[in-house]
Amino acid sequence: MGNRLTRAAAALCAGCLACALMPAAALGTPSDGGEAPAAALPASLTSDGAPRSLARPALGGTAGDAPDGALGALSVTVVDRETSAQALSTLLSPRADDPDVLADGAHVTYLDRLAAPSYARDLYDVLVEATDGDGEADYLIEDRFFDAAALPALQPGAPAEPCAHDGAALIPVVTLPGAAPLPDDERAAVVDEARYLVLAALAAFDRDHPEVFWLGGAAAVGEVEAGDDLVLAMVLAADGFDARAEAYRGQGIIGSAIAQREADVQAALAALRADGADASASESVRFLNRWLVERNAVNDDPAPSVADYPAAWECVSALAGRSGAEGPVAEGYARALKVLCDRLGIPCVLADGMAAPAAGEGAPGPHMWNLVQVEGAWYAVDVARNDAPGAPDTAFDPAVNEAFLLVGASTEVGGQAFSASHPARNRVLAQGPSFVNGPVLSDQAYLPKAAPVVAAPTGLAAVYGDALESVALPDAGPGETPGRWRWAGPAQAVGDAGTRTFRAVFTPDDDAYAPVAADVAVEVARRPVTPEVRLEASRYTWAGAPVEPAVTAWVGDAAIPASEYTVSFEGNDALGTATAHIADAPGGNYAVGEAAASFELVERATPVLRVTDVEKVYDGQPVDAAAVLEGAVATVEGREVGGTWSVEADAPLVAAGVYEAVVRFEPDDDALLSAQATARVTIARRPLTLSVRPASNRLTASDAVEAPVLVAQGLVEGEELQPAIGAVLHGMPARGQVGEHVVTWANAEAVLTAVNALPVAANYDVALADDLGFMLTIADVALSPVDDGRYRVELTRGLDAAPAGLAVTPYQTPEAVEAELARAAQTALPTTRPDRVDVYDAALFVDDGDGAWSEADASALPAEGLVVTLPLPEGADPQAHAFTAAHMFTASAGGHEPGEVESCEATASAEGVRVTVHGLSPVAVAWGEVPTADATPLSQTGDRLAPYALALVTVLSVALVAVVSRRRFRA
Repeated sequence: MGNRLTRAAAALCAGCLACALMPAAALGTPSDGGEAPAAALPASLTSDGAPRSLARPALGGTAGDAPDGALGALSVTVVDRETSAQALSTLLSPRADDPDVLADGAHVTYLDRLAAPSYARDLYDVLVEATDGDGEADYLIEDRFFDAAALPALQPGAPAEPCAHDGAALIPVVTLPGAAPLPDDERAAVVDEARYLVLAALAAFDRDHPEVFWLGGAAAVGEVEAGDDLVLAMVLAADGFDARAEAYRGQGIIGSAIAQREADVQAALAALRADGADASASESVRFLNRWLVERNAVNDDPAPSVADYPAAWECVSALAGRSGAEGPVAEGYARALKVLCDRLGIPCVLADGMAAPAAGEGAPGPHMWNLVQVEGAWYAVDVARNDAPGAPDTAFDPAVNEAFLLVGASTEVGGQAFSASHPARNRVLAQGPSFVNGPVLSDQAYLPKAAPVVAAPTGLAAVYGDALESVALPDAGPGETPGRWRWAGPAQAVGDAGTRTFRAVFTPDDDAYAPVAADVAVEVARRPVTPEVRLEASRYTWAGAPVEPAVTAWVGDAAIPASEYTVSFEGNDALGTATAHIADAPGGNYAVGEAAASFELVERATPVLRVTDVEKVYDGQPVDAAAVLEGAVATVEGREVGGTWSVEADAPLVAAGVYEAVVRFEPDDDALLSAQATARVTIARRPLTLSVRPASNRLTASDAVEAPVLVAQGLVEGEELQPAIGAVLHGMPARGQVGEHVVTWANAEAVLTAVNALPVAANYDVALADDLGFMLTIADVALSPVDDGRYRVELTRGLDAAPAGLAVTPYQTPEAVEAELARAAQTALPTTRPDRVDVYDAALFVDDGDGAWSEADASALPAEGLVVTLPLPEGADPQAHAFTAAHMFTASAGGHEPGEVESCEATASAEGVRVTVHGLSPVAVAWGEVPTADATPLSQTGDRLAPYALALVTVLSVALVAVVSRRRFRA
């Protein structure tokens, strides 16, 4: 966890039960070299000087059964993590220096150095699995484990898997039995011991797994009471908190960064093997030191901050190769070297302490380096001290850049023994124990072995396509140090024909000699092959010119490059059998033997055309070529071929009839002949129905009666029928003849005969309509002008009867309705009188088209309302009087009940009183004197409570002949 678990600071009081799972600062001292100030210790874990014994349940296990619903609230403490370069001013551990937590003996891994209980070791294993990126239980990578809403609820005793409580994502760590009701001091002691060992396991994970680089920023632990027990849990995410570093808040980002880390690791290991440096652990470490030094430069920021350069403390900085202010600090180098050594199986650990500055002057500061095991002994490597700030382009100098390579405790560098310049503390927890039970550093530096006496092998040969491992290397010759040669990269191909050089490693039989690497020449010969000759096809069309099909040469499943051979043809200029020959071309990687393939030249084929007959009904438009060619296909031996299509016909394909169109095809391929076919085009006669209709089916008594119109249903637009005779009708009324009149078409058959005699009728199948008459209504009503020509309003003065919808109201007679409308009008216009109120029965009709009027219903009316002009009342002056209108509801609609009245604004002129209405019958118009300033009319939204309230509400009165609504549910 880089700048996380090994470099944290947390303030923990003795009674705090929500502690931070903070990594310890292994280098937990101020950056100026002074010790961190001491803090008051929490309650001791011992009561009598002896270590307190605590029953330690397994990770995530329960020591008691908490009743359902007995979980308490989650208590969380979040603490920012510090870096190894910053001071720790607070105490993280409850023990000042307790050797009892260390395991006996010397141990390589930090986990093995701990005398930790099973739950701490199990947590360590969970962290390893949670960060390995294998797609299984990657708790600290995948986004879903940080989403509390998608996780199961916390259950005491559940496995150590992500769960949720109080909106936080958690991993249960340990259940402490019976800890909740303990007195404060005893409870603190139990919790402190468990917390202390959990923290030690977290820090050990960070030291042992520097490849995990994306955790950082802060750490948090939650504590939940479960009945009498306490559950400690690692917090993955909570309100405003995420265990992942800010730069890595997303599994896609982490996955990409892991992939880049892996690519950098593989690049280093590939370079090492190509150099042959993997011959021994010492040479591998030497190579990796150089690889890191040459690709990086120590961070040159005088006071680098993990907030500004978080990667500088991680392995990814040195693995990627960086310099300047983004270059790695010592911790970045050390972590990168351990990652690479771990991949090679070379034992390597992180070590830290207060080290002398690189320049040799000034106070010691926090520093990190490595211990590596070579040939059974442990030596120190300080890559950061081997490098220097600045650009990573300075020539590598072993005297400078290997000064701290495989040194021992007594090795002097710059006049000071390594153990004196690099005193190791390995303090995982701030103010906690120093892990002194790690590997013991050798007293002296690693002594390179003697170089063997051996010469690089010569006279080696291979064939193109071989792997290097197929080239046998000789053992040492006479007079040479006994041993064996091996290829550094045995799996690589020998490459192109010619002299090639490869790295080989010599390993002496005697361990007193060091392995050596050398460049060895191999003479790569062309590979003899007799290929298979392949052609695009076995038959080709001969059109009078030589045919040269494309030729390829194959060996097994691989095609030989065309540059490796030449192609020639025989007999390809006449009908019959032809042959394609190939022969070797100079140079290249193959010695190509002669080979051939035969093919047939045949006469040109005529494509087979498939066309589709066309059928349509006469529409006055010609059938175009695209319609005839739709679906047309040309094939040769079942294979579709391309070309140009055309259509020819003896006459325009317009009039009704049956035609034959000639379809011609000209192929794109010159090896094919032209072809033609015939398509049948049928244009059927169009159905046409004759009928008569009136100019308008509804007139008033004052309207003139116009002659009816002959209607041809189905006639193509733009064409006309003008028969020699007109329609004769029986039953046509005279002007003013009020009533409904049935009109019949007397000479329909004669008109049909006259129409069929017209030339245009040849394209139609003409018939008479089923109904040879119509109904004409002449109404004794007055028409009210309507702004919208689609509507017709008929007015009848007064009411013959009360609408049926008012049967449940007090308004069951025309007199009662008229009286209520008059009362409502006077409420809206106090200056009116009952004798100045005109009541109308209004009917609305809508034009269905072509002058046919039908009674309207609600679905036919405009939503914005209908503007009508009612007659100007007798005695009213539009210039001198005020006007109002009212309408009574006759059915429940829009929250209104029958009998309610709406008031409508009215505007008078010489033509009449214009009113916007949403329901027509019964409707009233009233007039009166213009109100003075002292006469204030009541609000026109109504003056009664339901069910008979007068309200300005936009509704649809379903009992009316016609209703218009702008806002149907206006309050």
